[in-house]
This record gives sequence, structure tokens and C-alpha cells, in this order.
Amino acid sequence: MDRDIDQSWRAEMTGWIHSGDSDLATKGLLRLVLHDPDGPWVERVIKECMHGDFGYDVRLLAVTCVGHVARLRGGVTDESLVEDVRALRHDANLELAEEAGHVLEEVELYTSRHQPAHDGPHRSP
Repeated sequence: MDRDIDQSWRAEMTGWIHSGDSDLATKGLLRLVLHDPDGPWVERVIKECMHGDFGYDVRLLAVTCVGHVARLRGGVTDESLVEDVRALRHDANLELAEEAGHVLEEVELYTSRHQPAHDGPHRSP
């Protein structure tokens, strides 16, 4: 998979995220979420943005991006990331708490769409 990843582009986007400029950071995060092929790596970046020393806009977008990952990739591989969003439903910031609730609905919706149907054991006639 590494040959499919443009490391210089990835470094540029992570540089944007860590630039201290909220507009640039949110653009970098969103571009990684939408275009980087390594889902688990992207989830680690999202988690860092949720918990790191970033501004509110970056933190809010990171929460939203968990829903984007579920929609684009059929689920979230790091269950602790979903638990982090679940905990934010009780955040003192109402906007963040509401967004966390919406994101959890998205995760459930898009994850269940990609689960294989199970209709019991298959038996030969």
C-alpha cells in the first residue's frame, strides 16, 4: 500500500494541520480524510486532532471526519475513536455534543450498510 501513498503530499497536509493556522489545518485534515488511501493512518491523525493542542475548529472537524471515514470506508477500524466520539456527546460545548451525536448515527448507518447479511447457517439441500 505504501507505493500508493504520496509521502510528500501527506507530509504537506500534516504540516498544514500542525501549522497553527485553523483554516489551513482544517483543509489539511479534510484532504487527508478524503484522499489518503491508508484508513487506519488517517484515523490516527483524526484522533490526534481530537485530543491534541488544536483549536476548536480543528477539533470539531475531527469529530465530523469520523463520520466521513465511516461513510467513505464502510466503517471505522479503531473502535477507541468511536468511543472518543461517544464520550463527546456529553461535552459542555453543545455544538460539539450535537455533532458527536450526529456522527455516531452516521457511523452506525454506514457501518451497518457494509456488514454482510447473516441469514443463519447455510445447509445443503
